[in-house]
Amino acid sequence: MGNSNYREKKDLVLIMISTVISSFGDYIFDIGVLIYLYKLTNSPMVIGGFLLSQLLPSVVYLFVSGLIIDSFDRKKVIICINICRFFILLLLLFNQSIYFIYLITFILGVLDDFARTLNHTLIPSLFDKEYLLKVNSSLSLLDSISIMVSPVLVTLIVGKTGFAGIVIINAFTFLIISFIYLFIKYREDSTFRPTGRKNLIKTVKLGIKEISHNTFIQKTLVSWSFFMLGIGLSSTLLIFVITEKIGLAEEFYGYVTMAEGVGMFIGSFLVLKKNRKIQTKLLVTTGLIISCVSYLLIGYSTIVLTIMVGSILVGLAASFCPLGFRTSIQTEIEEKFLGQTFIIIRFVVIMLRSLGVYLSGMLVQFMDIPYVYLLASIVTLVSVLLYVRGKKQIDVV
Repeated sequence: MGNSNYREKKDLVLIMISTVISSFGDYIFDIGVLIYLYKLTNSPMVIGGFLLSQLLPSVVYLFVSGLIIDSFDRKKVIICINICRFFILLLLLFNQSIYFIYLITFILGVLDDFARTLNHTLIPSLFDKEYLLKVNSSLSLLDSISIMVSPVLVTLIVGKTGFAGIVIINAFTFLIISFIYLFIKYREDSTFRPTGRKNLIKTVKLGIKEISHNTFIQKTLVSWSFFMLGIGLSSTLLIFVITEKIGLAEEFYGYVTMAEGVGMFIGSFLVLKKNRKIQTKLLVTTGLIISCVSYLLIGYSTIVLTIMVGSILVGLAASFCPLGFRTSIQTEIEEKFLGQTFIIIRFVVIMLRSLGVYLSGMLVQFMDIPYVYLLASIVTLVSVLLYVRGKKQIDVV
């Protein structure tokens, strides 16, 4: 028993360190590239293209990655993926054209989504179910700290090293993560066993049967999809609200992102503090309602204060909703089906977010930005109604 507790504590520390490093590198890259493209083009379509190049990879790897996640050692796959990400990202040192950035971002998006899903499916194999919400909220807390710190670092890095500095720093975070995962061990009573290549077809059939007959998964999928559609509608326009509506420099985008990180930190801290007293259903519902309010605040902002408050609320929602959705799935679904479950859910929700990004770029040509934010709020409200209508109650985790 003592050895088990030691292993879990060690694994948690290692996972937390890798999360900090990964989030730090990812946010520096995302914020740095977005500011770089905005300065280069000042175009909503180019910014939307960058966001789409991050989202669309889910289409490419949907079924293959689900099979790999459920059929092979998840820890070893994560190590291989991060080594690949290191070499691919370094290619941006030799070509920094818009379309090459799109291409590399797309390829990285495939690997990033793959790695993210692997992490979600790996956690139940490392920790007992009763601790999943605590573990997830701890990781979310660290992620939020990265969001708060990264904007300041982006400004310093871009000022001193330029775009190349962002690329090099993010690339080396992948190597460090690969090294960390070498020391992570599964819990002894984990039910996950890699099936290998010979049982791929059987794994697929069982996985599809499990997902298609699970009403809980269906309800979660629909609600999560509408939530992501709202995010897609709003995410492209934030930098234009800051620069064109409020009249601030584009670098201020990083500080607004930092405010979102503050919201995520507060949300994750509250969940971590309450832990077992929180129902995941209540967590999701609260997050969705907060999200509705945040879009209205940002969309109709005329001063910096309301944008910052709205961004903090966005961070709260970005903490509550994924924590609730993800933890309930990890609790409800058998470990051997988690890979396919997360892949299918992620595919659908990313497609809805991509649709939102595309519609946002189109709608802003015919209507003012506040109306697009209003639409995002309405879509998220639909997500709330769909979620609370479900009859299935989610147990306290």
